Amino acid sequence: MKSKGGVVLLTVVISLLSLYHLSFTYVSNGIEDEISQYAEQQVSEAEEGLNLDSVRKAARREKKKSYGDKAVYLGKTYDEVKKSRLNLGLDLQGGMHITLVVSPVDIIKALANHSKDEAFNEALVSAKKLQRTEQLSLANLFYREYKKLSDGTPLNVVFLSPDNSKITFKTTDDEIMEIINREIDDAINRVEQVLTLRLDKFGTTQPKINKVSATGRLEIEMPGVDESDQDRIIKQVEAVANLEFLGVLDVQEYGEYIGKINDYLLSQKKEGETNSDDVEESTDDEEGLFDEAPAEEGLTDEAIVDASEDDEALFEDEGTADSTEADSTNVANSNEEAPILDYFQISPQGSYFAGDKTKREEIDELINSEAMKSILPADVKIVWGVPSRNAEATEEQLKFVQMYFVKRDLGGAPLLSGETITE
Repeated sequence: MKSKGGVVLLTVVISLLSLYHLSFTYVSNGIEDEISQYAEQQVSEAEEGLNLDSVRKAARREKKKSYGDKAVYLGKTYDEVKKSRLNLGLDLQGGMHITLVVSPVDIIKALANHSKDEAFNEALVSAKKLQRTEQLSLANLFYREYKKLSDGTPLNVVFLSPDNSKITFKTTDDEIMEIINREIDDAINRVEQVLTLRLDKFGTTQPKINKVSATGRLEIEMPGVDESDQDRIIKQVEAVANLEFLGVLDVQEYGEYIGKINDYLLSQKKEGETNSDDVEESTDDEEGLFDEAPAEEGLTDEAIVDASEDDEALFEDEGTADSTEADSTNVANSNEEAPILDYFQISPQGSYFAGDKTKREEIDELINSEAMKSILPADVKIVWGVPSRNAEATEEQLKFVQMYFVKRDLGGAPLLSGETITE
């Protein structure tokens, strides 16, 4: 009887735990349905001629933002609930499946310094055809075909190059093949890392990347991707990586820009509040609300200059605060007067400037806006750094990604590109 009672108790405990975890999925799905319904309602009410996909996307973003940091279930925010829900695969919730191929042929050609050797090039062409029907890796097929076509000529004859110090006249075929296979594996690993960083910006979606080293393939699965994000994801995946060297501004150079960004956000916030009050006071004459077109967003150069009087408050030196009262009025400690802190994390003196990656879409919209072109010089741009991979970092620390004010030339080109590197 005791044994039976223990089994019943264990069953009840497991059932309760399962229901607890399933509840997060239920709540998350319910909120997503609300977001979708709101977006579709906005689309149905949109004016003729507007891009409906843009309207839907903006509506979804607006509705998601409305949840903010408020608790939606068991003291957890919407983002926290999404992280606790069950991770469903493509077969259960749809999404995207992308297949990429890293070309081993190009890697082998590069290692051989694009040799013109006839047997070498014919062996590569033959190996590429044979890979469709045989299980061997392209590198091994290449070696087999090369030995046939070259009458046993060693590989070092083709791969020897002043630019490649790894291969000499004494390097054996086995050693060269080991180098080739290692370079191919390293290239696939680098592509995987780059894709992980690129896809990380899409927030809660957990991309699953499967490597097939023998074929150079990368299989990417992204369950639950919103349709409005699919084009952006494809562009991110297909984008060509270019090595660029940019000048990084220090706090003395970019400090004033942070103040101006805050002034701009504050003016937008106050403008929104004013518009909201105007709407409430004008309910007796609803038609009058639409007599004039809304003012164009953004600040003129004059407005920016006038609004920058209190910039220094954001960077007040910690040692200059004489009292608690002074600290409490410091603009950097109040999101009410410093709306920039709704999106960025800034150290007291501005030496650390990081963006909230959960609000990346809004931040990208801000830093690429017309208003930002008025705030920053033509040769300065704000860019994202690399997300932290520190296993010991807290969830709050991982939420922020350091950002940099970088300098290009006036034409928009980098100060130095990878093409100038010869070794």
